[in-house]
Amino acid sequence: MRRGDRRGDREASKKAFLRGKMNSLLYKLLASFLAIIALMLSFNVFSYTFFRDTIQDEIIKNSSLNLGFASENYEKHLALVRKSVLQLYFNDHVAILKNDRQSISYEMVYQVQKDINYMLSNESLCLNNVVLYFPQNNLMIEKEGTVKPERMFEKFYLSDEYSFSFWQQEFVKDYSFKMFPSAVFSEVFSHQKKPIGLLYPIVMKEYGQSKVYMIAFLDARKMTEAFLPKDSQFSLLGDDGEPLYRTSGSTPALSPSEMPGQEGYVKRNGYYVFYTKSKDSGLTYILSMPYANISSQIKHLNLVLAGLLGVAILISVGASVIFSFRVNGPLKRIVDALRRQKPGPFATQIAEFDYIGEKMSLLLKSNEDAMHHLKQNETTLRYYAYINRLKMIRTGTGEPKGTSFADKPFLVIVYDMAFKRRFLEQTANGMERAVFLYKEYIQLEFKERFPDSQTFQIERNRIVTLLFTEDDVADVLALLDRMKRTFDLDKAYGCFTIGVSPIYSHSYELISAYEQAVAMTEQRMLNDETQILCNVRPSTGRYSLSAAEEQEFYTHLRYGNETELRQLVSRHLAGMTRVHATAAAFQSFARDIVVKAQKTLQAVEVESEPPDGDVRRAPWEEIEECLTVEQLDKGLTAYVAGVAAAIRRKKEERDPIIGFALGYIEEHYSEELSLDILARKLNITGTYLSAYFKKKQGVNFVDYLNEVRIGKAKELLTGTDLQIQEVAVRTGYLNANSFIRTFKKITGLSPGEYRKNTR
Repeated sequence: MRRGDRRGDREASKKAFLRGKMNSLLYKLLASFLAIIALMLSFNVFSYTFFRDTIQDEIIKNSSLNLGFASENYEKHLALVRKSVLQLYFNDHVAILKNDRQSISYEMVYQVQKDINYMLSNESLCLNNVVLYFPQNNLMIEKEGTVKPERMFEKFYLSDEYSFSFWQQEFVKDYSFKMFPSAVFSEVFSHQKKPIGLLYPIVMKEYGQSKVYMIAFLDARKMTEAFLPKDSQFSLLGDDGEPLYRTSGSTPALSPSEMPGQEGYVKRNGYYVFYTKSKDSGLTYILSMPYANISSQIKHLNLVLAGLLGVAILISVGASVIFSFRVNGPLKRIVDALRRQKPGPFATQIAEFDYIGEKMSLLLKSNEDAMHHLKQNETTLRYYAYINRLKMIRTGTGEPKGTSFADKPFLVIVYDMAFKRRFLEQTANGMERAVFLYKEYIQLEFKERFPDSQTFQIERNRIVTLLFTEDDVADVLALLDRMKRTFDLDKAYGCFTIGVSPIYSHSYELISAYEQAVAMTEQRMLNDETQILCNVRPSTGRYSLSAAEEQEFYTHLRYGNETELRQLVSRHLAGMTRVHATAAAFQSFARDIVVKAQKTLQAVEVESEPPDGDVRRAPWEEIEECLTVEQLDKGLTAYVAGVAAAIRRKKEERDPIIGFALGYIEEHYSEELSLDILARKLNITGTYLSAYFKKKQGVNFVDYLNEVRIGKAKELLTGTDLQIQEVAVRTGYLNANSFIRTFKKITGLSPGEYRKNTR
């Protein structure tokens, strides 16, 4: 019996040991991880099987979609090109040239060339060039200028497939739009061919005898790269089945009998050949993919999936074991330490947490004692809690936990201090010491009337008071008004801006109260007195320069008119004063003026000099230090006058080319005048003169000429009773509409409105 009892005891002890092990955290974690791994493994096996069986269909479907997207983009692109070229065709300048049989207006030719280059500047159109042919004048206009047709196609756009005789035959055929097969075009230079590219010629004209023919050259390779995946084997057929384009290595085009439907694919010579036909243009798009590509992709995918599955299993099992031991090890040490103390009767599914739970009662008791000690220091803790919350607001990290105060009415007062540069330069650590003393003074004043108030310095030049009160805000404003008289005694060193929020009722509204008080400080007016702000004023007036004022500003700046610039800036500042603009609005306007002046200096490559040999300081620093409108007016007008003077000195430097150009424009502005005419007078190229003029004058030749002409027009409008048409002719504008558009663009007014306003 005793031997049987001992055997039974051993069996019971073994079962209890195994049961204890199974209930441990280590085994629980391992079991949970292995269950998750098994679930993920089953999902991966299912996914692997599914994708292996359907991947070929997906590749075919994806190829069909790629071709569909490519054809749709091709169609949209061709429609966009056709629309853009037709807009050029119906352009006013082209219309004038079509109807001009006697002579050619080179001004209109220049405008048409500009229109062509403007269209070609849009690289997304994939246009290499656009050519307009006027048969009555035997003249072509393209992006580089004018050229005879035979020279165009024998020198500049030479192609074996498209000779000059070919185009002569095509121009007499009866159609309005036709896209020709792509071909390699070259430019002949010094008896050598320089390839231009593989281009689609597209002809657009009127039915029958047309006054103008248009040829657009589309870059075939750019379109393919834009709308198809890299290394695609692509072909394009015309509406008559004629091959228009094919990439290198692509299969020969399909015949119409091999493409029975509107879209689909066929197997041919070891390739999947996908096709789709456009109902709008009649073009057929073909994309080829060899069988070997699909098979290799499937094989590669099988290997990748199998490898990933094996690696995932190994990593998952290894990570589960390592993580389980790492989590279990520290807990086991904690349990061993707890076991050396008196255990408690806790029943859980994990043995280790039974011991941890038993000791939690002791920790709670210790925590209770600690909380009792903390309550004895409540005042100090409350101060640090409030300042912590305000710091959270300033840094934008949200509402901190555990620092709520009782829900009782409160308001927030924000004090922003701006010190003058003289005070900061004359005193070491003056700003830090002054802010500290001001904080102590504010705290002392409020503590006497509101004992629960707290005052903090949360930024280098910002103080905040948190005030608990159930009274009307009038008492607070009366106290602040008394403090204002004290602050104004230090007006020689700086100024205060005080923002007062409304009264709030709940502690969670602290952020709103602070932001409201900050918003009040942003309503400060531009003067050097202490301001107490408790109401947000609506914005009034327009603070930036109008379009006409901005044009006037740039004109006076480029001509170095110091007096006019001072008057313009002062007049605008006076207007802002009348509508009670805020200090922030004044500074924003001043920064805008400085930016415009700096851009003009950079454009004309001039560096302004500081006045009276003063040490150079950033204009922004000068603006921010202005505490009154008078200071800002004086500083800003002096700055723009200095910039104008520097520009004027630059202009006064003798330059033979610019001197001749400006003099010639002044004498011949009423005649037909262009950059090429002036360049021939100087015996230089128009391109060089254009770049040189822009560099020296900071403005394009055409813009400068228009400014001179409009300036003369202003004199005629105000000093004579000439008709608008006569004023236009006398200032070099043959077209009255062109004169009116240019006048309004520069001055912001029509000639009639300008004459009425100035008389």
